[in-house]
Amino acid sequence: MGSLLAQTVPLSIGAAISPIVLMSVLAIIGGHRGKARAIAFAIGFVIMSTALLIVGALVVAGLRDRNGGTAESPVIEVVLGIVLIAFGLLMVRPKRKDDETKAKEHHRKWVTPDTPLYMFTVFGLVLMLVNVSTIVLLIAILKEVARSGASSTDAAVALGIADVFTFLPVAIPVIAAAIGGAAVAGKVTQLGHWTNRNGKYILCVLFVVFGLQDLLKAL
Repeated sequence: MGSLLAQTVPLSIGAAISPIVLMSVLAIIGGHRGKARAIAFAIGFVIMSTALLIVGALVVAGLRDRNGGTAESPVIEVVLGIVLIAFGLLMVRPKRKDDETKAKEHHRKWVTPDTPLYMFTVFGLVLMLVNVSTIVLLIAILKEVARSGASSTDAAVALGIADVFTFLPVAIPVIAAAIGGAAVAGKVTQLGHWTNRNGKYILCVLFVVFGLQDLLKAL
């Protein structure tokens, strides 16, 4: 269990560093009916992140059953290692617009005072589905679970931790808006701006380190 968590928890922390998600939920909270809409958005996001992990866990379980308890492949290690390194380098490439600007533009384009609450649940579902950097990290976590040979209980714990970290970017602002005062909301907004500026560098290091680790494992 300890060795599995040592591999998956750092990846799970990386899944929590999602500037576009954090800036999107902050833009929603700051608008009309912000708290209710942010909660609806969070529900959709959590549903999709959980569903993706459940589907992935079922695939992993099938592979492990077919391969006698583990699912290890040098080819998978090489492919995932290259993908992780590539995404790491993409994280720090110059962008025409930062995530805060894009989130505000999407909010102005798609959100009006008449937009129903269920549409924000749909927004949450879609944003998680297209949140490629987080999905790549979840795939890396599933790969570690598949190759570990850990029990079903240990695998469920590791995936549960990953799921919790994945939806922290939407949960923290929603909780702060629901029970915190203006000071707390301000701190969360400051955290969002800091993440938007610096999160890409943390993700770059994480992607490259784990990508190199996968390539070394394959060798």
